[in-house]
Amino acid sequence: MYTIEKITKKVTVENLLKYYDGNKVENYCKNCQNYEKIWSCPPHKFNTYDYLTQYNEVKLYAVKIIFEDETLTKEQKLEIFQVERKIFSDELMSLEDETSEALISGNCYQCDICQRTENKPCILEDKKRYSLEALGLLVGDVTSKLLNLELDWTQNGFMSYLTTVGALLIKK
Repeated sequence: MYTIEKITKKVTVENLLKYYDGNKVENYCKNCQNYEKIWSCPPHKFNTYDYLTQYNEVKLYAVKIIFEDETLTKEQKLEIFQVERKIFSDELMSLEDETSEALISGNCYQCDICQRTENKPCILEDKKRYSLEALGLLVGDVTSKLLNLELDWTQNGFMSYLTTVGALLIKK
């Protein structure tokens, strides 16, 4: 049905920040249904650049889900992607220690309905995680330039593979 290819690479935060454009990424985020509705998504009450610079190293992770079954529909592929995204993000969080923090793929998924929709504080602050894009990073550039992996920007509904990307921010 599908196979998974894993890619990792350690880089400095300085190198990662070459692909930071907080304003540009937040403008992309404004078109998303999660904007202002999930605490892990923009807008944030903190400076994302400063948030990233409190770390020294980054271990980037990508999971490429390669679809081998040509009979899978787009909806089935997206369903597989969501399952694998959560598995991937949970694995990243399990790698954390007192000197590191995971950046998951996509938005936080800890609660069925985020408290932000009620203008209430996050009830799982210790489990809430941000994504690369939520912190202002151009994920397409990060994957292509740092991981040598081009994202498959689907045209005509055909997806040969989907990629989920995350990181572990590390303080030295």
